[in-house]
Amino acid sequence: MSKNSVKYLLFSLPLIVLLIFDIIMLSLAATAEEPPKYSTGGVVMLDPNATDERTSEGPGSSPGVTVAGSIGAVVTASAASLDEKNHDSAQTTVTYSVDTTWKLTIPDSITVGDTAGGKVEASDVVIEKGKQFKVTVSSNGEWKVSGNGQSIEYDLKVDDSSGALINGGTVLTLDAGTQSGEATLKASLKNADDGKYSTGGTAYEDTLTFTITDGTEG
Repeated sequence: MSKNSVKYLLFSLPLIVLLIFDIIMLSLAATAEEPPKYSTGGVVMLDPNATDERTSEGPGSSPGVTVAGSIGAVVTASAASLDEKNHDSAQTTVTYSVDTTWKLTIPDSITVGDTAGGKVEASDVVIEKGKQFKVTVSSNGEWKVSGNGQSIEYDLKVDDSSGALINGGTVLTLDAGTQSGEATLKASLKNADDGKYSTGGTAYEDTLTFTITDGTEG
């Protein structure tokens, strides 16, 4: 082999190694699995006593309600021992478990007459196939804001819908496999004539309570 051939080989070798490395990394990226979209309905086969860790900051002025749980596919094998006296057959159990998880954010407050309204946002929703994630709302003051011994009725609507919500009315619904969604709540005076009066320097208030179901109830 000539000196020029040796020099060319030494010059080309790092480029060849780099090219092989890039091909391997692209192959690994192409085969990477997406995170699971569905839970296994709370059935934890590896640990039947496992439970979700649920934390809540409460309704009303709360910035959100959060349910936290681990997401992941778990594979394990049962112990089996074979030797020269026991080698005919053995069994291994493969199990799979994904917890139900989601996050819901509700507005700090909603102002009557504000056309921007307040957003209710669901994210990272992982529930069992065939189930539904649902958010409902109720008014503690029977859809009245109160202050100074006075009460004024108001309507609360979802996005641009024509119908006002009632207690237990649906704000947001997501089918299993849909991992995020949002809705805007807008409040307006039920009787336009109430807008002719001041509130005497006091902010009239009501409290909304949000309820979440994710298919794990009952």
